[in-house]
Amino acid sequence: VCYEIGGDIFSLVELEHCVIRGKLSQPHSGRNLSVEPTKSSETFKRYALGNVDARINFILHNGLTSCHSEVPILKATIPLSRQMNDFSTAYVQNSIQVDGKRKTVTLPEVCKVYRDDFGDDSVGVLKYLLRFLEKGSWEAVSWLLAEQQQIKVRFHPAGEFLPSLNSREGGTEGA
Repeated sequence: VCYEIGGDIFSLVELEHCVIRGKLSQPHSGRNLSVEPTKSSETFKRYALGNVDARINFILHNGLTSCHSEVPILKATIPLSRQMNDFSTAYVQNSIQVDGKRKTVTLPEVCKVYRDDFGDDSVGVLKYLLRFLEKGSWEAVSWLLAEQQQIKVRFHPAGEFLPSLNSREGGTEGA
């Protein structure tokens, strides 16, 4: 499936990586998950979003990383920032696991693939994710960060799907 925008043809992968993700980082993976714009053409760069936001990683559903069980639906009647916060909070809260005794935090695969969007290292990623955690998880992660000991960060396996986000309170369904 391809889409025509302003006379230019885009595949879904090109829309995701060259337009929506705009100037965010390239994926880190053993597989080539992205499509690079043709070096001799400025076409894709012309459409790339200039104001990018790492929260988009929790909304895009590419099927290659830990994803929700369905595609989030955004509504024009609800402010985009609120929807991005709601989906990001639901996604992170449903996918993070903290084991204080083992000093281990398990994160969604998307945090590994697009880690440069969230922080310089594992600690930076954890600090970024704090804003999306409910109190108990926030305290557990904050405590591990405050101890300044080696935190083990692991990632959910690729292809592991998370619960639905569209039905959560504050999400786009029924809001």
